[in-house]
Amino acid sequence: MDYNNNEAVMFFVEGDVSKEMLYPEFEAILDCVVAIEDFKSQRIAAVYLRLDGTLKITAAVFFYIGFDPEGYADKSWNMPLQRLADGAGPGPSLGAGAIKLCCRSQCSISWHQRGLWDPDTDASTSTFELLKNRIRRNRLGLLRQDFEDSEDDQQRHPWSDSGGSDDPEVSSAKQLKRQLNALSDEHRLRVATMKSEAQDHMQALRQHYQQALQESDRLLQVSKQLFTEEKDKTMRMHSTLELQSEDIERLRQQHQQVLDNHTALGGDGLGSLEETYGLELRAKVATATRMLEDQLKMRDIELFYRDEKIMRLMAEVSQLREDNKQLQDSSEQQFIDRLDDSGIRLLACQPGLLPLPLPLQDLPDYLQQPGPYTALKSATAQDLLRRWLQHVDHPVCTFSGEFAQLCGESVPQIDDIEMFCGGDSDRCPQHKTGLQQPPGHSLSSTETDR
Repeated sequence: MDYNNNEAVMFFVEGDVSKEMLYPEFEAILDCVVAIEDFKSQRIAAVYLRLDGTLKITAAVFFYIGFDPEGYADKSWNMPLQRLADGAGPGPSLGAGAIKLCCRSQCSISWHQRGLWDPDTDASTSTFELLKNRIRRNRLGLLRQDFEDSEDDQQRHPWSDSGGSDDPEVSSAKQLKRQLNALSDEHRLRVATMKSEAQDHMQALRQHYQQALQESDRLLQVSKQLFTEEKDKTMRMHSTLELQSEDIERLRQQHQQVLDNHTALGGDGLGSLEETYGLELRAKVATATRMLEDQLKMRDIELFYRDEKIMRLMAEVSQLREDNKQLQDSSEQQFIDRLDDSGIRLLACQPGLLPLPLPLQDLPDYLQQPGPYTALKSATAQDLLRRWLQHVDHPVCTFSGEFAQLCGESVPQIDDIEMFCGGDSDRCPQHKTGLQQPPGHSLSSTETDR
């Protein structure tokens, strides 16, 4: 039996190992042969391990994997664990010399970096100690090579001299050098991990400020719209009141003149005039009422025929769309099946973003809407991606003045979307929003007006 070909996968939940299995069992999970009930609708942190004949860890890949609501592994997950382990950089020593370590802060394939995580080295029991303890328990039932036959005897006894020298000073110097190298590797890993955590924290802050900026812009637009509507409404009311006042004054003068004229004629003439006015008014009201009723009837007939025509057209459009979709699905699925049978794998590339693995079954969605698909898979807001692409294409200040006049002042181009903050990076110093000022900073009167 080959003792040097042991592979295992361990799953972490809340910082501790919750499940461990051999790599062939993990491959069965990837093939959706079995489901894991405990991991339904979750994104789980896991570690791929390689072990030597004495069950010492020689390589580790820290990765994430998602599970659907039924507990099956995400079908689009395609991270090459063995390839990542082969090309991994050095890590700390776990009993058999420096291991090969692949994590988020140390990854040989850049576009897989987002699917990895960093081990915790600051806790009282670090992630590496947990892995060593689990392997030492050997609940997976792995066969261990006898100590006498172990090729790692020199690593188990670092004080022994393979050259046959019995000089204690030479042995002590070699042991100190190995310890120094191990501490140097551990320090380098810790620095890389802290740098990765700082980048994640900066990304979270950028998203927070971007959301705050979008909310403030939305509230500002709503306030401007309400102010404009109220202003227009007030002006219309003033105009209406002026017209009504003029009409009332004119009618008052007319009635006053008629009253003065008929007062001189006597009471009989006034009563006759009032009766005449009443008859004329009722006749005018009846005529206007009949005209309005006729217009309403014609309008109802027109609406009835229009609704019937719209429903007929909508039914035809729906049928055409269904026929078109069936034709597209048939041709697209045949093309995708041919690509899959040929073993072709795709990468989606967008300017300034890391290449994203593109499952063949997602190809129609990507071709239809590449922007939203890229934003969803790269955990980037679609509006932020749109504004950044516009900024890269034309790096000018996007602030619009009172009459929708674009500022147009040139601004430094931000080539990395993770360093771009919409509403701040794409504005000149005069029109920056000020959201990135320290707490307590108050906006100037000019910024408040905007």
